[in-house]
Amino acid sequence: SSSSSIWLLAAAHAALLLTAAAAERVAAYPTSSPLIRALLDSGAHASIAAAVWTVAEILLWLRLQEDDGASKLPITNHQQQNLNHSHRGAAVAGHDGWMIQRSRLSHARLLTSALAVGSCAALSSLIDIDHFVAARSLQLHDATHLSQRPPLHAIPAVLLTAALFAVFARLRCVPSPWKMRLPSMVLAAWLSHHLRDGTRRGLSFAPLLFDTPPLSSLVYYALLLCLPSLSHWLMRGRDVH
Repeated sequence: SSSSSIWLLAAAHAALLLTAAAAERVAAYPTSSPLIRALLDSGAHASIAAAVWTVAEILLWLRLQEDDGASKLPITNHQQQNLNHSHRGAAVAGHDGWMIQRSRLSHARLLTSALAVGSCAALSSLIDIDHFVAARSLQLHDATHLSQRPPLHAIPAVLLTAALFAVFARLRCVPSPWKMRLPSMVLAAWLSHHLRDGTRRGLSFAPLLFDTPPLSSLVYYALLLCLPSLSHWLMRGRDVH
């Protein structure tokens, strides 16, 4: 029902906020080890991205449930009469076959959603590889002491990469559930990463040569809550079954 959907979405968004707040507490754990500090920071990015995409998958699941309900073939009066006469077995078999097909589809969607959440978390952490590329070194100290932000830590680079993923998904033989998940996932993973970094250094719009001031907590959490809806909107009308 609509009321249960509203409560589910409210709980999911609340869980997203709690995950983001908890991630900050864990990442701020005092440690003298640069490696542990980097791992905690990477884990915070991954957990927030996973929470963002989980909400996006819930939004998508609710929409697909509505689509399934609209396309479901209920038993008509004529079929009901058949149930009482000679075609009873055929009518029951047809209805049971629909239920089995729907169950298999639900399991496939659940598996796809779980893989998507894990992939989004991984993407959010893997973006930091560009630190090492920009430093031209595999040393953690060099990667974390750059004179300027690495290339993928700018909003235009994220938008361009997501657009390239969208083109790739259309040109290549990408399975339909991932065609629009891929670019949306890149945006969700990397924008959540940027927003969290933005609380300390602001958002970068290089090469447009300007950065924003550091984001306040209110702005950060508000924008973070918008990411699942943005991701879902980008997937609307696409084949994501």
